[in-house]
Amino acid sequence: MYCSQCGTPIQEGAKFCSSCGSSSPAEAGKSAPASNQLPTATDGSKSQSQRAANASLYLGIAAIIAGNLVVLSFSWLVPALVCCIGGVIWGVLGVRYAQRTAGEGARRSRVGLTLSGLALISLASWGFLVSTGQNIVFDKAGVEKQMVDWLGETYVAPTSVDCPETPTMKEGNTFECIANFSDSSTATIYVKVQDTSGNITFGTSPQ
Repeated sequence: MYCSQCGTPIQEGAKFCSSCGSSSPAEAGKSAPASNQLPTATDGSKSQSQRAANASLYLGIAAIIAGNLVVLSFSWLVPALVCCIGGVIWGVLGVRYAQRTAGEGARRSRVGLTLSGLALISLASWGFLVSTGQNIVFDKAGVEKQMVDWLGETYVAPTSVDCPETPTMKEGNTFECIANFSDSSTATIYVKVQDTSGNITFGTSPQ
């Protein structure tokens, strides 16, 4: 056996020519067929990739919509989570299938995966705000007016009531407001947050 490049004799079993370093004819014959063995996508795999891409995209869009509706009603939480998780799963599958089918549906899968991921992040952020009571804006002026009216009807009307600017409106949290009277006396009004909607109760005794 001789080198195809320089003609130098090559020993049996050698992979390279000792003179010029070229691959031996035997090695070249082994590697040549492999270069032509490219994977071909079947109609079935293309259809599978398309279905996964469409499912991921549609679920991603649904996740974004349902995620926004959760702010209006807790009943949308489960549908939003289902769409998010489904969008992520189908997005990953779509990307994997696309690698076998020369990119069939890869863009839609990535878009669906991105939308589902953003919806999950949004839900997680919203859940954190709800758990800490930061999703509710405390109506300081409105609450103080209610207290003035209530004290006027129940005891003696105060000249003013002072409440904290930004109390934590988490369910079960308590805080205090101070009622100021014309004789320079004061009274403490105890406030308790009753639920995640920010409804409160108050009175002159700790709750």
